[in-house]
Parts: sequence; structure tokens; C-alpha cells
Amino acid sequence: MGDFGKEGYWYYTLLKLAVSVVCLYALIKFKTEWIKWAMGVVAVLYNPILPLNIDESNVWAVLNLATIAFLWLALRSELRAQKKS
Repeated sequence: MGDFGKEGYWYYTLLKLAVSVVCLYALIKFKTEWIKWAMGVVAVLYNPILPLNIDESNVWAVLNLATIAFLWLALRSELRAQKKS
């Protein structure tokens, strides 16, 4: 992802805010119950207001990849569920 240093911290804060807002929106709009719960967990994990202090960058790298995979699978699952309705 590159090293933005202390000057680039706003970039990560903006990304966390975007992920949190998208997950909160999905929490409200999605119909599948397990996805709603998981979106709530992701929103809390990435919220920039009360951030979790995980200092290890390797942990964040794994969490970021897992979040990307989860969001893709959740959207795919939700779209399939909406088609069936």
C-alpha cells in the first residue's frame, strides 16, 4: 500500500470512515441476518471515531484482505437473496 507516513494518516482515516459508512448502510439495507451482524462488526472494527489500537501492521494487512473478501462475498450473497425474493 505504500508508506504515507504521519502526513498520510488522513488517508487511512478517510478509508476507515468510508468502510464504516458503507457497512452501516449495508446493515440497514441488507436483508440477510448474518450479513447484517457481520457488517456491524466490520463497522466497529474500522470506525475512526473510537479506533481499535492494533499496532501490528501485519494484523491490519490480514484484516484488510479478510474484509475485502467478506464484503465481496456478502454483496454476492445478498444479491442472490434479493433475486430469489
